[in-house]
Amino acid sequence: MRKEIKNLKKAAKRIKRAVKKQERIIIFADSDLDGTTSAVILEETIQNLSGGVDLVYFPDRGECGYGLSEKALDNFSSKAPALLIILDCGIGSFSGIRKAAELGFEVIVIDHHEILGKLPKPALIVDPKQPKDKYAFKKLANVSLTYKLSEEILGKKMPDALQGSFFELAALGAIADMMPEEDYNKKVIEKGLKRLKETFRPGFMAFLDFFKETEEDNSSQRAIFSKIVTILNITNLKNNLTESYLLFKEKDLSKAKQMVRGLSNEAIKRQMRIQDIAEQVVGEDKTSESIVFQGSELWEQVLTGPIASRVCNKTKKPTFIYRIGKEKCRGSVRMPDKRNGVMAMRACENFLEVYGGHPPAAGFTCDKSQTEGLKKCLADYFQNSATD
Repeated sequence: MRKEIKNLKKAAKRIKRAVKKQERIIIFADSDLDGTTSAVILEETIQNLSGGVDLVYFPDRGECGYGLSEKALDNFSSKAPALLIILDCGIGSFSGIRKAAELGFEVIVIDHHEILGKLPKPALIVDPKQPKDKYAFKKLANVSLTYKLSEEILGKKMPDALQGSFFELAALGAIADMMPEEDYNKKVIEKGLKRLKETFRPGFMAFLDFFKETEEDNSSQRAIFSKIVTILNITNLKNNLTESYLLFKEKDLSKAKQMVRGLSNEAIKRQMRIQDIAEQVVGEDKTSESIVFQGSELWEQVLTGPIASRVCNKTKKPTFIYRIGKEKCRGSVRMPDKRNGVMAMRACENFLEVYGGHPPAAGFTCDKSQTEGLKKCLADYFQNSATD
């Protein structure tokens, strides 16, 4: 018998109780596609139980950093007491979760990122990587994990049409997050690919029509998903809702088509900006240095991830790209050759305020005054260590 994910049933039971007792429920999710699709699935799962979600909230990473920061929490602290469900982040939000509890929130964390030596408290944690979790596959995309939670909540009450729609979203989020396409991730991706042509969600229908209008070839479902990821993995926030979330919640097909055209134009401009900055960074790279560690006040924080990916692919070095803010520097990390960025930052955590993610792709926040010390520490780490 296959072992279950620790606390998954407890989380499902707690959410169902909150719906039954009409408690206030808040969904707080990371703003990438893995987080966004997780939020849509969980919100619609709760709505299918005839429950309501009082607030869906995506933090502005540039202003509030990654995860549940105290600054982000301040923006909806008036909603307490409530059940606060954190998706695709939170496993490293130690101070934010502690403050949330003090304010009267009960916290559930649904995350798939690396454990940073301890767990945030007080919170019910669902993360296959936490201690004593016996679930064999540890590399679930967060949306795959959220789909499992949805299945646990709805059980046999999940209509076939809703299940198919959730698989579409889960496939998109899993592909976007680039987790290994194995085990349960493979299942949701295959199910989603099969369902795409039958979609009834206007956001997906709008993309299918858009690609028919703009391209001569008849793309495969996999190619379509990849193109959607390119357009949606970074979108702007409107009232702390990602534009990708707004698209997938849109019920009017004509409005969804208009949104897709606008998002496609934005994505083209964004890709040009990413390419220009990445070329600038690569051009300034010093071959003698063991890492790439660069920041600027002019770079958009939301672009640091794709910039870091391009630079890392080109230089084959551990890459740290960040935006310099008024007081804080927030950025993204990408690793070559199976090196472990989370372990590297853990070795240098005295210079960091927040860090976390996956070994090949992670993020960090530090004070402006700590950047030189952090750079030296990281450079020394990679000079003195073999591949992790």
